[in-house]
Amino acid sequence: MDEQELYNTTMERVRNYAYLMRLDKPIGTLLLLWPTLCALLLASEASVDMKTIWLFCLGAFFARSMGCVINDFFDKDIDSKVLRTSQRPIASGKVTSIEALILFGFLSIPSVWILFQLNESSIYMGLGAALLILLYPLAKRFLAIPQTILGLAFSFGIPIAFASQDNLSLITWVIFLANFLWVIAYDTVYGMIDAADDEKLNIGNSARYFGRRKEKWVFLLGLAHLFIYFFVGLSLNLDLSFFFFLSLCFGIVFFQNFQINLGLRQIYLSIFKGNNWIGVFLFFGILFGF
Repeated sequence: MDEQELYNTTMERVRNYAYLMRLDKPIGTLLLLWPTLCALLLASEASVDMKTIWLFCLGAFFARSMGCVINDFFDKDIDSKVLRTSQRPIASGKVTSIEALILFGFLSIPSVWILFQLNESSIYMGLGAALLILLYPLAKRFLAIPQTILGLAFSFGIPIAFASQDNLSLITWVIFLANFLWVIAYDTVYGMIDAADDEKLNIGNSARYFGRRKEKWVFLLGLAHLFIYFFVGLSLNLDLSFFFFLSLCFGIVFFQNFQINLGLRQIYLSIFKGNNWIGVFLFFGILFGF
């Protein structure tokens, strides 16, 4: 093998690892990151230092990447039977299971380093989050709504953030609940894409479980998420700028409800991705609200 062939082979392998980590699809990292940053702002009254913010940004990136790798490792046989996922690196044979486990191990090194930059209570919370990352890929085999495990995993950055500021309180768990409901809402939309395939394979999916009422459940859970933030804003005496940004979030939820009720499968993915703006507006609302 000459140098050019070696280079091409190496770059192809790197690309496959990048696809396995979903580097081409950052929406998952953003949906994990925004609630965590919101929690940091709430816990510190918007006075958190930049080092901590960067640590949590990196932590969200590595945690989501690890989750994607281990998810595809466990789901390789299922992914190969679903059109949308059949070309994922492990399912298509471009990355071996051993390579995936090695990559997971490498990603865990900076994740552990980041966690140990925080205080002791944050470390314990982080270990709990790691367990959920490992459990989620198996949940769809046993639970009718595996999104409940995903909701816990994608919300665990919130207590870690509050713990890092030595400010674990009732607000922590109220925000945790709000985010848990939001995750189930937006991942039900995502689950609508694969609902037919999941039914054939008898795989758990909230879109299947909610059935004909899935659109209503997405709407109600999305509203519940924002109403909880509304009352949190009142309890913390956040100023009007918070409620302005929150009103934009409500507008997105109502618009998404209109889109979902059109029943067009091809727009479910764009609706799912649109939840990023809810995270953005909540972040800036809390930032300016203090």
